[in-house]
Amino acid sequence: MIPAHLLDHLPLLADGAPAAWLRARHPGVGGLAEALNLRRPDWVQAGHAAFFRAGARLLRTNSAQANAVVLAAQGLEERCEAINNSATALLRAAVGQQALVVGTVAEIRGAVLAERERAYGQQIVYLSDTGVDFLLLEDCTSVAEAVLVRRLARDAGDVPVLAVLPVDARGRTAEGQPLREAVQCLADGGLDAAGALFPREAADLRTLLEPALTAGLPLAALLGGAPACALTPEVFASRLAPLAGLGVAILGGGASIGPAHVAALADRLNMRKTGRK
Repeated sequence: MIPAHLLDHLPLLADGAPAAWLRARHPGVGGLAEALNLRRPDWVQAGHAAFFRAGARLLRTNSAQANAVVLAAQGLEERCEAINNSATALLRAAVGQQALVVGTVAEIRGAVLAERERAYGQQIVYLSDTGVDFLLLEDCTSVAEAVLVRRLARDAGDVPVLAVLPVDARGRTAEGQPLREAVQCLADGGLDAAGALFPREAADLRTLLEPALTAGLPLAALLGGAPACALTPEVFASRLAPLAGLGVAILGGGASIGPAHVAALADRLNMRKTGRK
């Protein structure tokens, strides 16, 4: 669950996806953006700091693809612990104790169950040991996979897990479920919070998200997609701001969302002007 001392300050503003932002900011850099934690930590820390200055108070570690399956394909499996540990350290150095530090894990695809369990479990232990506030399973296309990650997180010390499901413009998940139904399945499976990543063409987010509130889980609403020019900071803010009065716990962005988008949303909600944390 979201720590109790922050519940009086909802919604929390989240950053954009750090790996996507780094690739957009430094297009000439090849390989995994997560490897920049070791190669260019200054870039990574500067990105976190920029989102924090814009008003984000929930920030994701640059660790989404830093699992053994993906890293092995890049010849980096032996650096798995170092990449995950540095992901948290760099983010904490940028924001101190003034924001939630979220350990980001991406859904693993193209591997058998035993390999996925090993890779998830290893990454979860690394991130949990660094003291992240909770884990975020991003780009989650399967409810069963989210339940698997929650079980592994419980084994690693019971770190809370938020699973974010990409949905289409009609609010349906990759498995074809309406968002409300999918969130209820996540609740029944023991997840601590749920979220939806809406594509840029989804206009009426309130209608799509409001039914999912009945499942009783804290909800996150993320909006984003490529290309960045298709979603200006003003449009981003105008679509997410109406959700603030619904009881949504987290508002933020996905790919293509930068600090300017977060700043526009913070200004619209008067969060930066009032110094609200």
